[in-house]
Amino acid sequence: METTIRYSDNIAVQISNNDLLQERYANLSRTPRSRLKFDLRFQHEDIGRITDICESIKDEIDASCPKLVRDGSNPFRVSWTDVGDDHISVVINTSYEIMPSTGEYWENREVVLLAVARAMQKMNVKFALPREDTRTINVNSNGEFSWV
Repeated sequence: METTIRYSDNIAVQISNNDLLQERYANLSRTPRSRLKFDLRFQHEDIGRITDICESIKDEIDASCPKLVRDGSNPFRVSWTDVGDDHISVVINTSYEIMPSTGEYWENREVVLLAVARAMQKMNVKFALPREDTRTINVNSNGEFSWV
């Protein structure tokens, strides 16, 4: 026997009932809350302002999203998480009283991204672009290669 599951993109997939018993599945159509998580990369030169940048992003999201979960039952974080070779990492982790994979979910996702863009503009900050790797590959006559 099989069960038909319809994904958020409306594609139907049949899965054997035996396979269903072997795996863990989440029925997003019955979940009342959605979550958004973004990983942002800022330039090293902004390290002295990173706390203010995070606060500005958080304020913009808070002001722009009426269905943001603010009661502490789910995360609402904009946090500096790491320093990489070519960037500073910031994670945005938010939850909303919006069902996942609905039109409202995708509209809210855009509202959050626009809030991030406004905060970045206010703070006069830009994303860090990945550093280009300028190493050279040497290939010998045996087809073996090495990085220089």
